[in-house]
Amino acid sequence: MDNKIGTLYVIGLPIGNVKDLTLRSREILEKIKLFACEDTREFRRLLKELSIPQDQELISFFEHTERIKTPELIQRLNQGEDLGLVVSHSRSQCRDHCFSHFRASL
Repeated sequence: MDNKIGTLYVIGLPIGNVKDLTLRSREILEKIKLFACEDTREFRRLLKELSIPQDQELISFFEHTERIKTPELIQRLNQGEDLGLVVSHSRSQCRDHCFSHFRASL
């Protein structure tokens, strides 16, 4: 039995120009297929603008859904899936409290 635990990547989206996204962040966006996003529509626009194929699973994850979605995301990490936790620049005011339940579950 393989007990590989997935990797959690926290990805901060750039403020302003999408070209300010780091190379490492872009590599992660191209590599993994599961993302928890504060704003899935904004994230899809970013992927399109960066010409990154849009075949990822996006889960809406913000202040009002985090308590419900966190157990599923933790389970999927424990099953070996990699997860990108995306913090949107336009919603950065909620990042401090938005992921508190997720952090506590780790």
